[in-house]
Amino acid sequence: MEKSFFKSTIEEIQKDIIDVPLAQANKKEILSAHNFLAKHKYNIYNRVDHMFAILLVLQWAIGVVFSLVISPLTWDGGYSKIHLHVFASIILGGALISYPLYLIKTQPGKTITRHVVAFTQMLYSALLIHLTGGRIETHFHVFGSLAFLAFYRDWKVLITASIVIAIEHFIRGVFWPQSVFGVITTSPYRWLEHAAWVIFEDIFLIISINQSIKEMWGIALRQATVEEQAKELTNTINSLQDTQEQLIQVEKLSTMGTLAAGIAHELNNPLMGILNYTQYCKKKIPLESNLHSVLDDSIRELNRCIKIIKNLLIISRKDCSEDIEVSSTDYNEVLERVLSLLKYRTDIEKIEIVRKAINNLPPTTICSDKLEQILMNIIVNSLDALALSKSEKKIIEITSTRTEKYININIIDNGPGIDKKTMKKIFDPFFTTKPSGKGTGLGLSICKNIIQSYGGDITCNSTPNKGTEFKLSVPIVS
Repeated sequence: MEKSFFKSTIEEIQKDIIDVPLAQANKKEILSAHNFLAKHKYNIYNRVDHMFAILLVLQWAIGVVFSLVISPLTWDGGYSKIHLHVFASIILGGALISYPLYLIKTQPGKTITRHVVAFTQMLYSALLIHLTGGRIETHFHVFGSLAFLAFYRDWKVLITASIVIAIEHFIRGVFWPQSVFGVITTSPYRWLEHAAWVIFEDIFLIISINQSIKEMWGIALRQATVEEQAKELTNTINSLQDTQEQLIQVEKLSTMGTLAAGIAHELNNPLMGILNYTQYCKKKIPLESNLHSVLDDSIRELNRCIKIIKNLLIISRKDCSEDIEVSSTDYNEVLERVLSLLKYRTDIEKIEIVRKAINNLPPTTICSDKLEQILMNIIVNSLDALALSKSEKKIIEITSTRTEKYININIIDNGPGIDKKTMKKIFDPFFTTKPSGKGTGLGLSICKNIIQSYGGDITCNSTPNKGTEFKLSVPIVS
């Protein structure tokens, strides 16, 4: 009801407001001001409607008292009976106020309610004038009623009331002048004198209403301007906060670049030496020895360590396209290798890994080592989260589907989950929730950088106390 009312109210306001200075206001501010003014006028209409509900009931009671005090009985010789005024005040007065009270109850603030109230108020003034025998003092009730109707701040209501009282005085002045003017005969134009005084009051009331509307509009416009400026200030603050976060991120990446350069210099040569010694040992050991498979695993992991160091350099640069090693990698094979490396831990911690993979998935462009690094990081994070879980059954579910361009991988655990504040930072470099010495805060940051450099993406959804889901979009070979 209020939405339709606001629409009609805004249209009324546009007609009511005249000569409003709009030179310094933009369209958004004007629209906001209209909405403020519409709501304010609705509150006024609603409040005045309820004021008139009380006033109408009070007038009805006063009318009954008038009839009982002034002329309770009528005499016919030695006989008396209840005067017609008593019935008029009780029955006619009650009938007059019933419909406006119904509208005030069911449709407060509506245009029709205001005009029906004005119509009824003038008729009740006429009834009170009749009950007092046309006394001049009671005629002031008309002027008081107009003043009360001006509380609506709607000049059209005054026009309705003035027309009703003028017509009523004209009809009764012609057919029953004693009930309105207190004399048996009078000039047929006397009603014009009363109408003129009503119009005289209307002029000043309408001027006051228009001035009040202008002031209300000015207040609404200033309020709209302040709110728009507050929104702009909020946007500016948010923009500055975003810029600050970007600067912090740049500083982190800069620090990471320096750190990565040092790590590469200090660790690359020792790792290459270990790799060479391992390969030398492999050559010297007979082929039938079981150590060959162990050394193969060692060589593969050493190569992966060397490439992780290289990734630290990649993540610290904005453009890492030159470091992308496009390959044709079997996702299921890499996942199988990762799970075999983690099998000892999952068995010890009694964590069940459920795979829902499609066997005939196309190869992905991400090279094997980098895809292994991504899957290893995420699954290890899930294992670490489940280690803190009190759930009786700890599960990691890995599902994979495909679209035209991507393999979609979902890694879901039923661990303790991640709160919203932490969620915003999980991909930031050096951010970790793990105890000191157990995490560097680089894993997810590197994973995101690698997968995005290949044209894919990684996102995370989590609900505290329910679990976490990582979604990977891995590009496939076209």
